[in-house]
Amino acid sequence: DAPSIGTPEDNTVHESGLLGGSDEGVAVVTAAGNLGVRVGADSAAGGGSAAKVSFAAEQAALKALNLSSGYDASNAPVLLEYVVTDSVVTAYKGAGRDEADKVFTVTITNPGSNAAGYEFTLHKPLNHGAETKLDLPFDFAVIDGDNDPANNKFTITVTDDAPAGTAGEYVL
Repeated sequence: DAPSIGTPEDNTVHESGLLGGSDEGVAVVTAAGNLGVRVGADSAAGGGSAAKVSFAAEQAALKALNLSSGYDASNAPVLLEYVVTDSVVTAYKGAGRDEADKVFTVTITNPGSNAAGYEFTLHKPLNHGAETKLDLPFDFAVIDGDNDPANNKFTITVTDDAPAGTAGEYVL
């Protein structure tokens, strides 16, 4: 019997809660949710009570968004680069790999449990262009004891920080 995935919980974070944001420290920049994992009749991977839950290595839908954060000296957007492991996806600003270069991190929690979920943290703002919200899709898989797979995704919506001021007036 194959594992299955119900409806993973999607979530929203707000750039306004970031350091220097219009609602710094108040608006949500972290989110957690349940992945809706259900193990079939087969024993779980590793002989435990649940399947192995992991991120898809490719993250094709996420990468296809061509996300960026900030601008370089020539005013060109700095594209994100991703490091994907079984249980963590980290987006970095360009080729940097320091804490200061992290844009967001998402971690699968309890990856060997029926209670598998995720935690997402936004560290830096994304370039939104004309969009006020960006939907970030994260592909993941569940594998049971005899390697039956189930695949799904969850989405984190990132809302842009609104400019401060009154109608027709912007504070820069």
